[in-house]
Amino acid sequence: MAGRPSGASASIQDQRHSNCPMPATYPPLALACDALALLGLLATWPFNLQYLLQGGSLAPAAFFGAALLTPLTTAFTIDLYISALAFSLFAWVDARRTGVRRPWLYVMLCFCVGLAFALPLYLARREQALARTGGRR
Repeated sequence: MAGRPSGASASIQDQRHSNCPMPATYPPLALACDALALLGLLATWPFNLQYLLQGGSLAPAAFFGAALLTPLTTAFTIDLYISALAFSLFAWVDARRTGVRRPWLYVMLCFCVGLAFALPLYLARREQALARTGGRR
């Protein structure tokens, strides 16, 4: 076969690639979801850091007092927490079906880092798990 090393050099090349953490076929949707996870992290955390650096608190009374300050922030906060709960339930059940490891990690990331990060990150790992099993579980 043209372009493919043969003999000893082929086995060395195969060994080198077998240690690579990325699977041989990285699904394009997983790559897109990883990019969205990074965007979700980078687009939201400057505001979280700004809130904390300006004296904001993560204590429930202070945090929810700020989050529920206006009708608009109240609507966004309620919408976000309902979505986060739905994602958490889905991830926990779906992970068993699809073979995604450590679903608790994505639930924790959802509430500690953000849904905009955890949801696309979970979907990327889900795509990888489905690619490993050929879509069957």
